[in-house]
Amino acid sequence: MKITQVTSAVVMLLILSACTKTTLLKKILGKESKELAELVTSESAEKIVGNSNMSDLILISIKSLDGKLSKKLTRDIAENKSLVDLFNANPGLIKIWKKIALSSVSSNAKYLNYLNSLPSDKFLFEVSEGGVLSVFDNSKRELAKLFPDKVIAKSGLKFSDNLLTPEKYIWNDLLNGKLISNHLYKVDSWFYRTDKLARVSSIHGSVFQPKPALIIDKAKGIASIPNGPWEQISQLKMSPDVIKKEWKIITEEWAVIIKNKGKVNFKITPFYNKSSKEVYQHVVEYTNKEGRFVKKTLKNMINSMDNVVSKQLSDFGLNPDALKEFQMVFKGEHADELLRDFTNNVKNDKIIKWFNANPDLIKGYYKLMELSPSIRVNKRNIIDVTRQIESGAKEIFIGIPGNIGKKKVGKILKYDVEFKERIIPIGNFKFKAVFPDFSAFSIAKIRLEDVLIQAVDGEQFTFAKEVLKKQFKSNPDEIIKMLKKHNSRMVKEGKVNIFKGDILSEKEMLSKQIADIEGKGSSVFGFIWHHNEEYGILELVSHDVHVLHKHTGGKIVWNGGGANR
Repeated sequence: MKITQVTSAVVMLLILSACTKTTLLKKILGKESKELAELVTSESAEKIVGNSNMSDLILISIKSLDGKLSKKLTRDIAENKSLVDLFNANPGLIKIWKKIALSSVSSNAKYLNYLNSLPSDKFLFEVSEGGVLSVFDNSKRELAKLFPDKVIAKSGLKFSDNLLTPEKYIWNDLLNGKLISNHLYKVDSWFYRTDKLARVSSIHGSVFQPKPALIIDKAKGIASIPNGPWEQISQLKMSPDVIKKEWKIITEEWAVIIKNKGKVNFKITPFYNKSSKEVYQHVVEYTNKEGRFVKKTLKNMINSMDNVVSKQLSDFGLNPDALKEFQMVFKGEHADELLRDFTNNVKNDKIIKWFNANPDLIKGYYKLMELSPSIRVNKRNIIDVTRQIESGAKEIFIGIPGNIGKKKVGKILKYDVEFKERIIPIGNFKFKAVFPDFSAFSIAKIRLEDVLIQAVDGEQFTFAKEVLKKQFKSNPDEIIKMLKKHNSRMVKEGKVNIFKGDILSEKEMLSKQIADIEGKGSSVFGFIWHHNEEYGILELVSHDVHVLHKHTGGKIVWNGGGANR
């Protein structure tokens, strides 16, 4: 196994292992793991690892440091904890540290303090063999001695040095390759920052070229801003409709400013779909001709929904603005659920009217897609969730439409059934509603398999009865005891229990119930399967008690409501 193939997660797992960490490291990393083992098994290193995110530093240590340097690095970090953040933000700086540690050019303390004093977002360090080392002016002379084989960039800016090389397009090769995570690249007067997944997370700089044509590139959109290497940045490409409309308007405005010898300062922030590298939205901030900052949002359609689904949604009556928002938000996901929701609600046009009038609600609807149709196709829920998303809420709360149990809270009801307000976590949501407590009249609670959560009642009840059958086989006495308690109550209350025209005695009821449990079918005489509010739980409850107390339960919360009866 190559050292470079070892992930941060594996290394951290080994470091944090309580036993035989040196043996495990040597076994996985081979001979070259000796130095790492020395590093991570030292007491000071373990303290640092335990309190800091050291993954980048450790990986680079594996590749570049011998045992003595590893120990020295451990000591330096122990004495100067802020270096951890510096190295994590800019892993390549460890190469400079190594040169300093091996050099007699100047004292280590001086350069460690120097490196630590640099703002992490205002310099760029060496990132490729044979490339350019760019740092602030006051260190060029000493760094030239430390790196005689590197070209030190000429400083033309106070903010940072330009990255220029004696070989044309050398930085093109660099940016075409895999970018470094949590990193700042600077090419000419443009800065590219990457996130933890090594995706470009922001672009900022100034545009002041005399030729507006350099700004507008119909093929690459944002990639056209820099006049230089941009293959990595072309991953941020815009969809054709955005380039022809919103982006064209912006760049034409920039062209006018530049033509009048002005300058545009800009920042572009791309937004990705989860861990994907494709951009669904750009936020463009720039200075207009008055020098004021303007902020505009450009929505891509690169990952638009499948054309067939889009056409069907259009046929249902979605207007162009709402359809575009659907394409941007859903990106081809949840096609089946979408069509099902629209088909079930298209007759009265309510869902069409909601989204045509309020396209901003679509993001709330998308968030609700993991829940049952009865929850997600509810205007109040969609509005509530949309507003919570917009406010940046960490937890999303949902109410239950038509929660009839609210009026029963605190009241004394027959059989002392209590209605309680509960918060039920389901997926990324928390449901807040009032539910009945039937536990005193329940003889079994069965957890459904995930594939049955959205199944119809018959499939769920058949599965639950089969589980109950197995439970009865392994522990019949406990279940028989609960059945007898139920039957005794029924007889004392004078309730008539009839099966096929015959009135059953207490003993006959028990025989019938045991036969139902052991036999085929999904029902048990005198009982009903209740969808408990807890996710995926079916509860076998006394039928008479269940029917007497109208309620909202798990049928609405997690099973899909009446659609899955």
